[in-house]
Amino acid sequence: MAVLRQAIADANRYTVERHGGLAAAAHVRLMAERLALVNRQLDDVCRQLHGRVRQLAEATPEEETDPSTEADPDVSATPPDAAILLSLPGIGVGVLSTLLAEIIAMPDSLHG
Repeated sequence: MAVLRQAIADANRYTVERHGGLAAAAHVRLMAERLALVNRQLDDVCRQLHGRVRQLAEATPEEETDPSTEADPDVSATPPDAAILLSLPGIGVGVLSTLLAEIIAMPDSLHG
């Protein structure tokens, strides 16, 4: 039995020395390509997310229905919720998008 174990160990050592380096290099090369693709996709998603948050923050409010504010030109329109939330310290694009997604997912009965 010891002879068989030694033969297997020798065969494994030979395989790793002869072919293992090539296989490992090919595997690392494939993983590097996959990581590069994931990084490109992540960058693309981040650009899209920043663009959507910017659109929300710069959106013009819908027409006001309160006649008292329409008559007074000094009353400025209320900024969009996204702009207000984005102005808070510590609220970045990632936190804001998560917060808005959570608010949207809430049942209508909980919306204020």
